[in-house]
Amino acid sequence: ALQTPSLEKGVVVYETETEEALANIWSELLGGGIFAPHEHFFEVGGHSLLGVRLVARVREQFGVELPLRAVFDQASLAGMAQVVDLLRRDNEGGEDRVGPIRQRSRRLSTRGEKTE
Repeated sequence: ALQTPSLEKGVVVYETETEEALANIWSELLGGGIFAPHEHFFEVGGHSLLGVRLVARVREQFGVELPLRAVFDQASLAGMAQVVDLLRRDNEGGEDRVGPIRQRSRRLSTRGEKTE
């Protein structure tokens, strides 16, 4: 089990793997740094345009559509991670959002068009 988030001897400990993955995305978008779960995206240099890029990176990495509004409403790293985890659980229980895209790509490829 992962430990409770804390800062011990200069090392950030994340509660979930999602928190850690989001922290890496934040670091990429914000030009480096280590972010603790309690930190807020907009207080550490984020802004609305980076929020849009964050939504795109979450889509790429986790396969879920994080609403831009959630970036504002759940601006802490831990809060965003909870939203992403909820969206992932919802995806597992329902239709896979990636499925129709893959099927459509296969149809396009039979016409001789590239799918990637």
